[in-house]
Amino acid sequence: MKFHYKELDITTVRQGLLLQVCNTEGVMGSGVAAALKQAFPGIDMSYSQLCRQGSNKFINPKEKFEYLLGRVDFFKAKDGLWVGNMIAQTLEPIQRRVRYDAVVKCLERVNEFLMQQQATVGNIPVFAPLMGAGLAGGRWEVMESLIHSYLNVPEITICVLPGTMIPEQGHRD
Repeated sequence: MKFHYKELDITTVRQGLLLQVCNTEGVMGSGVAAALKQAFPGIDMSYSQLCRQGSNKFINPKEKFEYLLGRVDFFKAKDGLWVGNMIAQTLEPIQRRVRYDAVVKCLERVNEFLMQQQATVGNIPVFAPLMGAGLAGGRWEVMESLIHSYLNVPEITICVLPGTMIPEQGHRD
């Protein structure tokens, strides 16, 4: 898989699948999630509804986390453009935390989605920010390795905002 690092605001992409890591609370209040919420009205409704289903099913927070972690809400922003809200982060009382095991499950669901879409519309370009590494509390080198190992696409464009340092190490094959 090829990784293309590009200075690009992910909200300006007009065709493809945009991936992001989201929390189990159904809140898109900051970071990339807030920017996507502003750019694509309605994106938060579907994702929040999925998270509410988890809250309604389980009283115990641990059971809710286990139900939601690894799920992906695919939102159709417009013809040819989807956003994959990958639920792989908990908002624990002390710190935010990305769960790498949930990221793997999410990427498997993304592969299923892409295979379904390929059957009807052909290959879809995939874009992502440096997801899981900012507010989610994870490390980009781990996320990059998981994407490389589990996402079955020939290439992915990693969108970095102007002025953001592009990681030196990683998969560039």
